[in-house]
Amino acid sequence: MLRAEGLLPARTDAAADGAAGGGAVVLTEADTARARARLAELLRGFLLAMRAPLEVLRVVEARVTSHTEAAWKAQLKELGVNITDVRAPDLMHLRAVWRHHNLALIRTLAEEKVQRVRTVLEESPGSRVEDLAERIRAKTGTSRSHAELLARDQVLKLNGEIAQARHKAAGVTEYVWRTSRDERVRSRHKALEGTRHAYSEPPVVDEKTGRRAHPGEDYQCRCTADPVLPGLEDITGP
Repeated sequence: MLRAEGLLPARTDAAADGAAGGGAVVLTEADTARARARLAELLRGFLLAMRAPLEVLRVVEARVTSHTEAAWKAQLKELGVNITDVRAPDLMHLRAVWRHHNLALIRTLAEEKVQRVRTVLEESPGSRVEDLAERIRAKTGTSRSHAELLARDQVLKLNGEIAQARHKAAGVTEYVWRTSRDERVRSRHKALEGTRHAYSEPPVVDEKTGRRAHPGEDYQCRCTADPVLPGLEDITGP
């Protein structure tokens, strides 16, 4: 893959056949310069092709919006309310802000990945190509894992933001905190299960720092908010 992208020199026939020196191909200064130029070219190409990530973000937005609408409809049905009887929020601005933020994140991650490769090249003059390839794979592998965590976190945040917008549009000012009720729920969130809170005053989600957040706002938070509709019976309970 790295050779295919022009980041590492192609193996010579002698090296491939295991010639003297164990068939090792050593990265020269000229190889490093070519790799840097290729990195810059790949990054420019990626940034010019940002339309593809934008389309992916639009699909994610639509799916999250649909998911939250179904959840909202189910919550209202439990309370004996039809979704057509409550005001719907204008989600266009919320979705546009989320999209803009995530396009910036994608760009930052791409630039970060290029910088990781560039750093390996600059710190490894005269290294064997195969050793260098392994270092690059290790560096970019970490970056990919980080990107996946960020993507999941951003989808959860959008889910929470849209749910909150639906609630506020319907006049909901309070909610009951609900967790996923599994082993992955962090201890502080578990303690919040079934407790009632106002949107004007988010609960403390980190007792050490005093940080406050609503469901879905904390990092990788899968918790949700059960609405307390004005004039209806309190829904707090087990």
